[in-house]
Amino acid sequence: MKNLIKFIFITFIILFLVFYKDSGINKSYDFIVSPFKYSLIEWEIQNIFDKWIYKISNKSKISKTQVIENHFYNKNEHDLIDFSNDEDEIEEFIEKSLSVVIKEQNINFIGGVQFPPVDIRLIEIPKLLVISPRDKIVHMDDILIKPYISSKEIIYIEEKFLNQHDLSAIILDIGGIATFPSSIPKNKNIKKIFIISLHEWVHHYLFFTKLGQNMFSSQEMRILNETLATRVSEELYSYVVEYLKVNYKFNNNDMNKIENEINNTERIETFNFRDEMMKTRIETEKLLKENRVSDAENYMESQRDIFVDNGYNIRKLNQAYFAFYGSYADSSASNTSIGTELTEFRSYFVDIESFISAIKTVSNYNEFKNKLYKLRLESE
Repeated sequence: MKNLIKFIFITFIILFLVFYKDSGINKSYDFIVSPFKYSLIEWEIQNIFDKWIYKISNKSKISKTQVIENHFYNKNEHDLIDFSNDEDEIEEFIEKSLSVVIKEQNINFIGGVQFPPVDIRLIEIPKLLVISPRDKIVHMDDILIKPYISSKEIIYIEEKFLNQHDLSAIILDIGGIATFPSSIPKNKNIKKIFIISLHEWVHHYLFFTKLGQNMFSSQEMRILNETLATRVSEELYSYVVEYLKVNYKFNNNDMNKIENEINNTERIETFNFRDEMMKTRIETEKLLKENRVSDAENYMESQRDIFVDNGYNIRKLNQAYFAFYGSYADSSASNTSIGTELTEFRSYFVDIESFISAIKTVSNYNEFKNKLYKLRLESE
């Protein structure tokens, strides 16, 4: 047991050193963001010791059975988890459940030990400041911002970047962060908590591969990594549901959600969010390529009004918005073929283990496309 604890601790040290980056942003930005910046180092110091003290002491306040009965027994995937009590025990249960599923899929077990281990912390997630040039949609930089920042402060920061640096900026709510332990939002339902936890673990896993190590080498590699993490986490979640059903009477049939979808059919038919957002992205890029920056920004604002009028409360729609959400190929704000290519790549493998083994060796986007082309030829 001691050797296992040492192994996990060494894993933490490695992950912390490689995942933490001091933003490296232009020092002139510091004056704007320094009062609002979220410190990952402070978070690690505050959380890592609490986490490992709990793990080593294993002094659970309540039994595993009680945790399951109180928070997971006979629940469906859209139920919120009550985090007012038993946070450590809930985290432990989620970690163990995900570890079982990952092991069953034979993803990266070395000598019977999972590497990297699944480790999460349920917290109030910081917000993310995303920066893009105004004349094109590029994820130029991002900075973590304290979670309890006011609306007035958010507007202040975004306007300062625009007026002082001629940059598009937006502060957004995000899912999780691939810290170690992973930072997972506590104000989500069961399904989202499991999927986000899996998503961040996939990033941990990929870091030790060529694919993950080259994540920030190009916009295409960022999209490939993020989309892969999303797809794998969703695929693994289907196994998590089966595991929870069999072992803990988990029920993922949410009749209320089905009824709501039926009731909303009329609105879906009259306004298609995905199509409208994709149209907005394409037209915006067209205007920017013609160097019509002001026209593009006016167009995005007029489109935002349309979304709001149809019940989608988008606070701000700008180049930085598309730069962030465009990193996920499955997002309606994305304009890339990578999602379709990844779907085809996955189709050539019978299981998730062989799929990940094949794609994790990719170092750049051209290599990914060449590998896909070879798979296509082999299948004919």
